[in-house]
Amino acid sequence: GKRADNQDFVGVYTATETERARHGMIAALADGVGGAKGGRIAAELAVRSLIDGLYDQPDTIGPAAAVARVMGPYNRWLHSAGKSDALAHAATTFTALVLKGRRAHALHVGDSRAWLFRDGRLTQLTEDHCHAHPDQRHILYRAIGIDERLRLDHHEIGLDLHDRLLLTSDGVHETLDAKRIAAILGTRHSAEADAQALVEAALQAGSQDNASAIVI
Repeated sequence: GKRADNQDFVGVYTATETERARHGMIAALADGVGGAKGGRIAAELAVRSLIDGLYDQPDTIGPAAAVARVMGPYNRWLHSAGKSDALAHAATTFTALVLKGRRAHALHVGDSRAWLFRDGRLTQLTEDHCHAHPDQRHILYRAIGIDERLRLDHHEIGLDLHDRLLLTSDGVHETLDAKRIAAILGTRHSAEADAQALVEAALQAGSQDNASAIVI
């Protein structure tokens, strides 16, 4: 994006065969709160904490509970650290996909988004946790670090052949509408190429924010 500092952070971890059998594979995107000193730190540590911690969780509790057990302590740490000068008011959105077997689990807080593209139709899987008023649309009321207790939305879907899953930061979906996003995904180039095309289209359309996308 056009900002001097990039406060988005994304990560994909395909996992070993044993890890995939136990907990699946991970894709995650976080967007640090703009203006906060530690926005980038908050975003990067959120993604890294999930990847580092998920595979230490018990196999029996399910993906949603496993993610909550990892991200809850991180949220409490960030909430506390946000009271210091170094990370004053730091917070981050967090949207993750855990793919296990033939199911996908979206775990989410904030206004980054997870999407499903199936049979030419794009469906938003997540709900934005920001105020509806036009003048306050970028003011989050839920994110990692805002409250001492973390609440993650959970959406589970079955996967079909040729499905595509997408994660975007608001630098993409605030500029590109769902129809334009679907058109780009529908070209069905490589996942990497279509993710890059989404970011480039958002910037060409005038996005002034950091723009990030993951396509699976």
